[in-house]
Amino acid sequence: MKNFIKKVSYLALFIVSGIVFQISCSNSEDNLTENTQSNKILFYRSNATGNGFYLSDYDGSNEVHIPVTLPTGSFITTTTVSPHLSPDGTKFFFVVIDSANNSQDIYSCNVDGTNLQQVVTSGQSGIIALGNAN
Repeated sequence: MKNFIKKVSYLALFIVSGIVFQISCSNSEDNLTENTQSNKILFYRSNATGNGFYLSDYDGSNEVHIPVTLPTGSFITTTTVSPHLSPDGTKFFFVVIDSANNSQDIYSCNVDGTNLQQVVTSGQSGIIALGNAN
């Protein structure tokens, strides 16, 4: 009889835990913030007239150049840059090559090109890849 009561107690505890988990998950959805970057794409263009970051609507309209000044000795290539907008659409992240260390680093800046900051470095002679910033 003691084993039966013990098993029923464990089962009841398991059921209550599942209910509490479901309630907490459903409440967390109410705390999500709205994504403000809707209908925008960020890209890096390199052609005969120059290089740079651009932001436009999904249909290519309203294209705006984003001026970014890199640190001395750093450069961007179209094969490594991988620009990504932050989930709230206020910043973007991209890969920069540091020629002094022969490394690749992730930088961020505001969508107007200000507040450039190094976020992550791959280290000496390292390679880094940038995923989504969700």
